[in-house]
This record gives sequence, C-alpha cells and structure tokens, in this order.
Amino acid sequence: MVSKRLNPIPGSTAPRILLMSAALIAIAACTSAPPPPVVDASRPAAGRGTGDQQDEKTTLLGRPAPPQNTATLALLDESAAAGEAGDHQRAVGYLERAIRLEPRDARLWIALAEQHIKLGQWQIGKQHAQKAIALAGSRIDWVREAWLVVADAEEGLGNNAAARRIRREWRTRRG
Repeated sequence: MVSKRLNPIPGSTAPRILLMSAALIAIAACTSAPPPPVVDASRPAAGRGTGDQQDEKTTLLGRPAPPQNTATLALLDESAAAGEAGDHQRAVGYLERAIRLEPRDARLWIALAEQHIKLGQWQIGKQHAQKAIALAGSRIDWVREAWLVVADAEEGLGNNAAARRIRREWRTRRG
C-alpha cells in the first residue's frame, strides 16, 4: 500500500501563513508602547528656573504642574478672540475644549466662569468659579480672582450684600 501525503498541493499554504504572520506583526506593532522620551540630564527642564508663569502653576499638593500644551494655548487664544468679538457662547465652547485637555487648570475654569457671567448664566458661572477655587491650591492670586467672579455671579443673582462682602474681603486680603 502506498502512503498518501497529508499535505495537499505543495505551496498552497505559504501565502496564507505569510498573510497571517503579517497580520500578527501589525497587531503587535499597534499594541506596543512607544519608547520613553530621551532626556538630556545636563540641561534644565523646560520652564524651570525661567521665571515664567508656568513655574508658578502648581497642583493641589504644591508640586509643579505640567505646562499648558500648545492646543490648550491655541484654544485659549480663540476663546479670547471670540469673547472680545462679543461671541461669548463660542468662547465658552473653546474653553470647554481646553478644559477637556487640562481639567485641573484653575485659570481655564476662571475664564469659563467669566464667559458664563457675560452670558447672564450666573449660577453656572458661580459653580465654575468655585471649581477654580478648589483647584487653585495655594495660588492666592487665582483664588482671589475666582472669588471676585463669584461676587459678580452673586450680584447677578440679586445677592448684592453677599457680593459686597466677597469683594470687600478679597480686594483687601493680602497674599
């Protein structure tokens, strides 16, 4: 009895194996993490020791926070331009996008609160200003600015006595 080969026509599985191998390599390439950035230890980190505003930005724990990225800065510029043109709703949209990128930046929350105040949305503005106060940490200048926005919101809501009290306290407080 003659034994039959188990392999069908020679070479017919080779293209299938190559295709499956290529697919596995492509999947593996998509799931691997990118290499860590190369850091030159002989140079100081960007934004440190330069005295710019990014040095002053801190987290709630008092540690330096990462600087704003260029997309956030561009959105902030677009928001300012829209606000100056009187299109406060569009300014709000830009600020909301910026906050999605950097949700812990108190300055963005203050700007968003101010735009809502300009739209007459007093309660929303007040809530955003309170969020800014919570995120400002030890930055008394940001806390003061946010409290003054809260005062504007209180005045818009008809709480004039509360607005006067807040303004009196935060315009005279030293920090």
